[in-house]
Amino acid sequence: MTTKERILLAAKHLFSSRAYADVRISDIAKASKSNIALVNYYFGSKENLFGEIFRAECDAVAIGRIKLLDQALQNTPVTLESLLHAWLDPVFDSVEVGNNRILFTHLMTLVLWSEVNDQVLSTINNTLRLSDSMIANAIHRVRPDLSQKTIGWRMFSGLGTYSLVLGHPELVEHLRGGKVCNHADFREVRAQIFSFLLGGLSAPEVA
Repeated sequence: MTTKERILLAAKHLFSSRAYADVRISDIAKASKSNIALVNYYFGSKENLFGEIFRAECDAVAIGRIKLLDQALQNTPVTLESLLHAWLDPVFDSVEVGNNRILFTHLMTLVLWSEVNDQVLSTINNTLRLSDSMIANAIHRVRPDLSQKTIGWRMFSGLGTYSLVLGHPELVEHLRGGKVCNHADFREVRAQIFSFLLGGLSAPEVA
């Protein structure tokens, strides 16, 4: 493994387990058994390093979505369930095993709620826009009674839902005042989120 790869791996692990502001270049250097000068040499800044990790995760999710969408479109008839699987399942492939977290949504939460530059924020649009648009168009063909605007709003609401739930699944216990599920069981979490999002996409057009 090269020095650059070690730095990326160490940074990914740290960003998956801490708040963005709590990860320092010195922490990354120590975890990767390198030094601050090398981290800066390869990446220039913590923000650039985070951006490279986030882009790689977005790329993996987008590629996974397009692949599953292609498979879903081979079926007759195309179902809303298969399109939702194409949109949601690749997110669950991004499990940071050591921290028992979904890496993609944890990084997404850091992007949405941390002070990162516009270049990192634009990754969401530049990388995920194509796959999300393709799935939205497919949903519209299955649900022609829904406007593109409504589909866009419901997918955006779905993004907020799975980002919060997967980023902080333990909050469900605070909401319900006690342990109601095993939030570390991603099969259960996936099933609950899928059911919720399917209900939203199955609902009638806004009056």
